[in-house]
Amino acid sequence: LDGFTFSENESFFEFCPNIKKFFENGVVFKNNFCNAEWTLPSFPSHFSGLRQQNHGFYHNKKFHIFRDDIKVLPELFKEKNYLNFFLNSNPRANPKYGYIRGFDRTIHKLNYEFDDMCNDVDDHLSVFKNRDNFIMMNVFDLHETDKNLPPFENQANLNMDYLTQYLNSNKNKRIPLKDKKYVHNKVEIDKYLVNLKRIDRIFSRLIHSVEKFYPK
Repeated sequence: LDGFTFSENESFFEFCPNIKKFFENGVVFKNNFCNAEWTLPSFPSHFSGLRQQNHGFYHNKKFHIFRDDIKVLPELFKEKNYLNFFLNSNPRANPKYGYIRGFDRTIHKLNYEFDDMCNDVDDHLSVFKNRDNFIMMNVFDLHETDKNLPPFENQANLNMDYLTQYLNSNKNKRIPLKDKKYVHNKVEIDKYLVNLKRIDRIFSRLIHSVEKFYPK
């Protein structure tokens, strides 16, 4: 879930009861550390198990690719005869970087929403329900921008204040990174939390698909 963050004063499970229910028999880590500060160098650590200085992904304008002597996660599952499926909308997890290695199926496209991913997972499992499946999803929905209106469900759960950013043309102008100012913005926080609730609702559909084809 790319872009996920939460303050110490808020309860993640308050906004995501379906995710809480699914993982309640698991382990919740409360003392986690990222291997890097943003997606390009951090996601390769999930994929390879290596720290940034070992996998070598670091520069946003350089072309990176996994070394041949690195064995990545789907390749390990492949050795155990799993059918591997990757669904991704994150431009920093580009197939050209090597994120297709070890996968039997890959869907990579921009603006690929979690809702659509769940539909594709359901289709996949309906065809390959008799196989052991490893499915990786890189969900980008929390990276909501001001270019498009929020989904209808989110709009219905927001105060009308969120519309002001679309009416004020000065706020929509591209600002150089060095000139950006990061301030507390309640409207943006509300948009984020509403979007997180939507993801949690859609997550329940994903679990329904898994349990339908792999009943306990």
